[in-house]
Amino acid sequence: MKKLSMLLLSTLFLASILNAGYNQERKVLTSIKVLQDIVKAPKMGATQKMLQNAKAIAVFPNTMKSAFLIGGIMGSGVMSVRDENGKWSEPIFVKLRGLSAGLQIGFKATDIVMLFKTDRSLDGLANGEVTLGVDAGVVALARGTKQTAQTDGKLAANIRSFGRSSGYYVGASISGGTLSVNDNDDFDYYDDLVYIDDILAGDRIKDRPESRKFEKALNNL
Repeated sequence: MKKLSMLLLSTLFLASILNAGYNQERKVLTSIKVLQDIVKAPKMGATQKMLQNAKAIAVFPNTMKSAFLIGGIMGSGVMSVRDENGKWSEPIFVKLRGLSAGLQIGFKATDIVMLFKTDRSLDGLANGEVTLGVDAGVVALARGTKQTAQTDGKLAANIRSFGRSSGYYVGASISGGTLSVNDNDDFDYYDDLVYIDDILAGDRIKDRPESRKFEKALNNL
């Protein structure tokens, strides 16, 4: 019995090693599809100038938003930051979290693309977290019909959001949120203890075919 337990544990451990990075690979590939579908849709209003001038782009496939009086938004995706020479960084895995309040009930799955227009809109990223003013703009983009801005006043002009959705949602008002770096996903994807500074600098980064496809998709916007 003891030998069987040890065998099972060894098998599970080996499986976890072999699967490390697989979910992240799928997330990058899914993000490429979402990015292409959303920004190329004429009704989304993403202009060529807006895309070419973006300092960073984050993609959140299948972001979950649900509520019963008190609600929230939760998603994970990938982000790339453009350097001063115009080159996109390797994918950085990120999480989106927010809270909402008000008369609301329902559930919605939304694909979201965020364009960061200025260096200021990335304040906090080096420390692993960017504070967002996630407001009713998220509700508007969830209808999949028009461009909206994150609305905390100071950041409203600096971050643009686009999206498409399915499901049902009523009366949401997202009042605050954060975009944070997902270190564990970065570790699994790059198969090393690399942090955001390493990724932005290109240090100790494992070359991945999915990363090349993501970079190509960004360059083709």
